[in-house]
Amino acid sequence: MITGGTSTASGQFDASAVSGVVLSDSVQVVSNSFGTFTLTEIPPGIYEMTVKADGYVSGRTDTLNVFNGLTLTPDPTYGSDVLGNLSPATPLGFLRGGDATGDNQVDVADANLIFSLWNKTPADANFVRAADVNADGVINALDLGFVTSNFGNDGFGAPPVFKRITEAGDNSTAIVEVQGIDEVEAWWPGRVFEVTTRVTGMSDVMAYQLAISYDPERVKPLSGSQAVTEGNVFADNPRGTLFFQRSQPGLIEVTAGRVGREMTAKGDADLVTVRFVTMSDDPGPVEVVSGQLVNSAYQGVDVRVKKAQALPMVAALYQNFPNPFNPSTEIRFDIPTARDVKLRVYNQLGQTVRTLVQTRMKAGSYRISWDGMSEAGHSVSSGVYFYSLEAGDYSQIRKMSLVK
Repeated sequence: MITGGTSTASGQFDASAVSGVVLSDSVQVVSNSFGTFTLTEIPPGIYEMTVKADGYVSGRTDTLNVFNGLTLTPDPTYGSDVLGNLSPATPLGFLRGGDATGDNQVDVADANLIFSLWNKTPADANFVRAADVNADGVINALDLGFVTSNFGNDGFGAPPVFKRITEAGDNSTAIVEVQGIDEVEAWWPGRVFEVTTRVTGMSDVMAYQLAISYDPERVKPLSGSQAVTEGNVFADNPRGTLFFQRSQPGLIEVTAGRVGREMTAKGDADLVTVRFVTMSDDPGPVEVVSGQLVNSAYQGVDVRVKKAQALPMVAALYQNFPNPFNPSTEIRFDIPTARDVKLRVYNQLGQTVRTLVQTRMKAGSYRISWDGMSEAGHSVSSGVYFYSLEAGDYSQIRKMSLVK
């Protein structure tokens, strides 16, 4: 509200602790926690009002005419930023987030600052308030999401189009899984292998962060740009991706966000691939230990991780159950690495009755059922039968009895 002469002005903004920008012939005020302020004794004339909040690009109203004795309540709709770019904010008056460096631009410098302060909180000496764009007390992928969404406000040309998000997607059922270790056929010191962290069931992802752990006594990432590469989760975005990664012994942290607002990721995709070299004949676990998926409304959910099943250490063929059996039985076996597997049933004459498995299989534990039928589809007679497992350099034979 603004009144000419001995006047009063008040306004309301969708940001707390907002302050004006000091220019010549200007007044700076700080709003209360609700974003409102009051000015008194304003001389009549033509004014512009600018608004600045930590982590946000400034907004500026159209001209305001103040007359003696008249009261004016400014509309919190910012016609441009302080550089004169039109419509940098939505019609509802929201400022554009992501200005972590405070230079009134949203660009790679802001993304770099946020990543350099990753997981910092106000308790840390080098915490930067403007880098915590959403003011939740921690600098993370939620803040990076503001930068990537509003990327490109450099004071030149038309800013990106703003689209009001009416309903953001729910990523709470998405599953993250590390894939690749069980594809390796054999391990030895110096072996190079890669693992890919894949997400399934995305509804609306515009940014993410992950922490991936490994045993530094068993494996180490390759050096340089070969070690960590971004996935294809934002490959369809016409404006590209901002991707950051950092490593310390035993831990790799990555974060990424799509630039602009043209797309969000849905469905299944790869998030990141890491290449390692082994220092022993056992790589140990490589796991996602934490992470977040961020949707278009800047809401983050902790990732749900599909834990890898513990792999067997050695190959083994177990006694079938039940035994004796009628009409069917189950055969269990383990293989510690990916290999070609052949599981056969044959009679006392050594003739093959049924080939149950003949294919390449991943490392793991398996259960195969035999229904007492021959290769030709006939029910076999009662008697003693044998089953054998051939898996790489492993071979084993066991006996079973069919009783009718």
